[in-house]
Amino acid sequence: MMKADLCEWLLFLTFVLVLCPAGAGRERMPSAGPDDRLSRIEALWAAGQWEAVVTLASSPDLSADVDYYRGMALARLERWQEARAAFESGRRKAPHDPRFLFELAGVAYKQNRRNESRHFLKNALRLDPTDAYGNDFLAGIYFLDGNLEAALKFWNREGRPEVRNVMIEPNLRVDPVLLDRAFAIAPRSELRLEELYASRTLVESFGIFHSPRFELSPRDDGTFDLNFRASERNGWGASRLEGLVSLLRDIPHQSLRPEFYNLGGSAWNSLSLLRWDAQKQRFATSISGPIDGNPRLRLQALLDARREHWDVGSALREAADAPADFELRSVEAGAEVRDMVGTRTSLRTAITVSDRRFSGAPTDNSPLGTLFQQGVLLKYDAGLHQGYSAPENRLEVSWDADASFGKVLTTWGKPYARATGVLRWQWLPEPSGKDYRVTGRIGAGMTVGGAPFDELFSLGLETDNDIYLRGHMGTLNGKKGAGPLGRNYLLLNCGVDKLVHRNGLWELTAGPFVDTGKSYAASTPFGSRWLLDAGIVTRFTILGSITLALSYGRNVQGPRDALFLRITGTDDGNR
Repeated sequence: MMKADLCEWLLFLTFVLVLCPAGAGRERMPSAGPDDRLSRIEALWAAGQWEAVVTLASSPDLSADVDYYRGMALARLERWQEARAAFESGRRKAPHDPRFLFELAGVAYKQNRRNESRHFLKNALRLDPTDAYGNDFLAGIYFLDGNLEAALKFWNREGRPEVRNVMIEPNLRVDPVLLDRAFAIAPRSELRLEELYASRTLVESFGIFHSPRFELSPRDDGTFDLNFRASERNGWGASRLEGLVSLLRDIPHQSLRPEFYNLGGSAWNSLSLLRWDAQKQRFATSISGPIDGNPRLRLQALLDARREHWDVGSALREAADAPADFELRSVEAGAEVRDMVGTRTSLRTAITVSDRRFSGAPTDNSPLGTLFQQGVLLKYDAGLHQGYSAPENRLEVSWDADASFGKVLTTWGKPYARATGVLRWQWLPEPSGKDYRVTGRIGAGMTVGGAPFDELFSLGLETDNDIYLRGHMGTLNGKKGAGPLGRNYLLLNCGVDKLVHRNGLWELTAGPFVDTGKSYAASTPFGSRWLLDAGIVTRFTILGSITLALSYGRNVQGPRDALFLRITGTDDGNR
């Protein structure tokens, strides 16, 4: 009997060994519960057995944690598409867990998809803004793109980067003490984004540098050197060629522009305009520079004399019946102080005294005649400028608010007040480079009281005007007054520029624009309906400093069109 029992036991044992191979029991162990499988996966991960992790984590109905380890193992094996699928699966199961977004960013970066990597990192940091790995990763990508401002925004969350030395472009003639005062950046300290903005704003306010740049150079110890690079304008230019181009750039408008920069290394500049156009003669000169070596305070003194012929017949409303052709002679002198009160905020205040005389203009008590007040005008101006940026989106926004109060002292005219506001923006839609640029401007102005004629707002293309309606010329037969005029105005300008060609000496861009707006004033015979202009503008920039902007615009609502060449010292980006 015992022998038979022994035989049956041996037969059962043989059956188990044959039908259940070694290890089958271990394979079934995780099925006892998800925690057991996760523990096994964690142990395999710690041992560096990536293939084993992938095999054990292959079931699609497992937890998000298992998907995470599977994706990590697949990434170690450089099976990027499968790793991405695993992380996406875990993200769907745990949408508020930032780990999956961080790892998806890493996979995208390994596949050379920087845009996707940035997208995942931004979403992950919205869930956990304090994650050191994510902030450092995103900052590194922006740094490689050449977007220092965006890199600083995310590095600063971790108290980085540390600047060991501040290096300045050699052979600069500007007073080194003055330049040092303009830098809000100290060696052996963290470089803050606001410090970079403040330094750049003050340096640009000198008006003596072409495209000043701050660049970080990494060091072996994990710190950085900050390099300030700029081409400096001294005397009438950085070179004889540049000086000659600057002097003669307005020859098409019968003008010369004698300009002298950085006099004696003081960042004081003298800028002048001499125009001999028979219809609009002008001599203007100004000198500006820092007050008592303080880069935050800047003084400007100016003198402006004009003799202009106006023909406002096309700007008058149809019902108006009054002389439209006259001459304006004026002389203006004044001073302005600009104060940097914040990182990107400045205040300005100015006082001017001017004298105006009209020949051939109506002088009766009609709505038109009351505009032509002759004599001495005392005017006070105040303004606020504020800048803002979203560096990770490559968006720059600025706005200006200005108010002026004045009165013609030698006539019966009433005091007046004039207020303007301008909002400007520039957006570079690509993560690096400047192949495309989207720009815009919204401007508005309002006047109350007895403002004289030359305080009206003038819309249209004209050398002395900066309120552009680019399908309307501001002159007719060389005389001013052809564009819409009014006590008040509202105007929107939008445009897109495409980089056509660039080399070390010049740059060519072109793109479409749309302008819409109106001028209005119930108390004068001036004003217009809503106007819409569209066209194209081509910009040719020489030596990074002189820009020739040739625009062709057409009034969509009428037969007018306008071809205009504007030549500027710097490209303002919105005109």
